[in-house]
Amino acid sequence: MDLPYTSTSAVVSAAVPTAPAAAAYGLPDALPTTHNRWIAVAGGLALYNSTLLLVAAALLQHTAVFGILFLLRGFSPKRALDLHYLTIVFALSFVAAPIVFLVDLRIDQVKLLFFLEHEAVEFLIAIRVLAPAAFVARRSGLIVLACWCALVAMTVPVVLDEHFHHAADIVAWSAFASDFLVGISGLTLVRRWKTGRPASRFEARKLRAEAMAGLGFMLHGFITMSVGPIFALVLYRNLNPVAFAYAWVAVFFSAFFAVGFAVPVAGIFFNNIRWCISHRKAVFPGQVEWYEEFEKGEAMQYELPQEQTYAPDTRGQRSPNEAWREVQLPEERSAAWQSGRLKPQQRESSNIYYRDVLKDLLAR
Repeated sequence: MDLPYTSTSAVVSAAVPTAPAAAAYGLPDALPTTHNRWIAVAGGLALYNSTLLLVAAALLQHTAVFGILFLLRGFSPKRALDLHYLTIVFALSFVAAPIVFLVDLRIDQVKLLFFLEHEAVEFLIAIRVLAPAAFVARRSGLIVLACWCALVAMTVPVVLDEHFHHAADIVAWSAFASDFLVGISGLTLVRRWKTGRPASRFEARKLRAEAMAGLGFMLHGFITMSVGPIFALVLYRNLNPVAFAYAWVAVFFSAFFAVGFAVPVAGIFFNNIRWCISHRKAVFPGQVEWYEEFEKGEAMQYELPQEQTYAPDTRGQRSPNEAWREVQLPEERSAAWQSGRLKPQQRESSNIYYRDVLKDLLAR
């Protein structure tokens, strides 16, 4: 039943405290005077709903996480797709996962947003490993943009979960796909180590470290693939929920190996970091462009110092006349070098200028 105007004013005056009383609880409400019955009952909180708060949380969480990750790489897509850097981020996500679980035991939207961010890192690892190197090198910015758009698209059902209540299903099956791809990526890295023929000791060390990281990808990816189907069986086939808990027990045990096997890759990555603010080489070993630098001979400087080369002494092969002129007439070489710096037209114009100046002085 609608309240009359006088009743609304009474409710507003009764619900909204006076200025001194409102100051005791903080700043007063900045809303102008209104006769809206919903605002009269609930106050300024009537302007908000759960969807608004969820999209604000998603915006804060996604931009904070990926903003910091890309800030550490100078907002460069090529450096952000560094395999070693993505492996470190992948390992650090296992440090944050227990915190997310222990802070709040409910499966809420904040957990789903965290799972989406973890899946985004897994998709980036899969693209970096499985996609052709030329494509990753040329289209690194497009890859990052496509992954960001996909993350935003997957965030929409999580934010609007109160309308259809299937956000957890979508995130679980998306995790199934990302874990499968990261497992295949780990298998590919191990295969590269088995079949590769390194041209230097550093490249052999790099392949071994990436193979160890690949083992961590395989263990985590193939074990975590069971979470999505078990979650669906628990919801729709009345499976005992204890199976879901034990599936996560296996996932966390695989995280021990994933974090441990990422240490050699982290050692190679931080070996190129100087005082945590600069780097020794512009191209990191985990970037796809590193092999191009290796072919040019620049990557060998990671393990061997640059050798000094000396030009052979050919003065003994010269005629005595040439050797005498080189030692005896250095002013001639200097004059020839100075004149060689100018083009013929410039030398001619300068001679004409000097002759004109000399004629002017003689005329005076």
